[in-house]
Amino acid sequence: MRLSISNKNNSRNTKTSTSAAAAAATTSKGGTRRRTSGTRRRTSSTSSTSSTSSNSSSSANVPGYQLSDKLGEGTFATVWLATLKNTASEQQLYDTELHPKVAIKIFTTKQSIQTGLCEIKMMRKWYDGAGRTRSSCTVVVDRRSESVAPSSSEKKREENDQKENMIETGQLDLSYHQVALRSIGRLLGCVECPNGALALKYELCGSTLSSQLWSMKGEFYKGERVYKVTQGILHQDLFLREGYLLKVLLKTLVEVLLLFDDCGIMHCDIKPDNILVNYDSATQQFKSIKLIDFGSSVDVQSIVDQQGNIVTSQLPSSTTPEYLAPELLHAREGTYGQQGDMTVDDCINPDMWAIGSVMLEIVR
Repeated sequence: MRLSISNKNNSRNTKTSTSAAAAAATTSKGGTRRRTSGTRRRTSSTSSTSSTSSNSSSSANVPGYQLSDKLGEGTFATVWLATLKNTASEQQLYDTELHPKVAIKIFTTKQSIQTGLCEIKMMRKWYDGAGRTRSSCTVVVDRRSESVAPSSSEKKREENDQKENMIETGQLDLSYHQVALRSIGRLLGCVECPNGALALKYELCGSTLSSQLWSMKGEFYKGERVYKVTQGILHQDLFLREGYLLKVLLKTLVEVLLLFDDCGIMHCDIKPDNILVNYDSATQQFKSIKLIDFGSSVDVQSIVDQQGNIVTSQLPSSTTPEYLAPELLHAREGTYGQQGDMTVDDCINPDMWAIGSVMLEIVR
């Protein structure tokens, strides 16, 4: 399976880097690039405005909305471009003038609905039911263990040897995280569909970073699958002006990670397909950069046991392994250390690792 690289709109005569698709390849003796056996599966954005071929939306019935183009499809959900049918017929919490169209993410199966509920839980930390930013959110400031008091009952006697987690919480002032809160694709509302599906209404946020950096087209040639990777205008512009746009992208993502760290959560699935950008090539400026898809996110306190070890069974299984920190990969497989135990302090922030992986794809 061969890979060739070309540049889109090369009239700017800029030096371009090897694309992310090529970064995942190895060089053969003949000098051509071949994809490794672990070919990365690209998934579509959950709220991208660059629509794909519109499939029939007859099976997706969201009360009060007209669904048109399919924006993306992933393992757990399908995303549609949607327009409110009649603003006067239904009480809407969010600003319909500011958001005349929305991206509706639909979860249909029992397992996928749990993923959708996870997204709602995370979004509600920072935004209210209409997508307005909260002034503060509840965070864990201390966690300790205390022995359960003795009891005469048999059940309580069995619990005497266990420890009860005592969690102290506080309020985090979100005014210090305004940049981060503007850089998350916000949830505007949710609704249960007549068929039992769960529909989440998100703001439209632009196109996936991967779709703007490169495009890949494959065809068979002499019995092999040959891919042609074309680098987009954004990929070239990121390196102009001493990499100004690349610095803006990195700084924005790090600001979001600072919010996550203060809130004690991990996104666990940061990748180019989950970063939406609205880029104006004429002015060479980002209008917005948004991180999306919190279906795999976890509260750090919920995955740590009483001894401080990460409970590997609580780690999300739907994350993209190419961007996951190796410590967590080993922990999920039960191969970390001799005992398989890993504390939170044993590994770096997996989201920081993921951002580093994204940057490496861009600059290589």
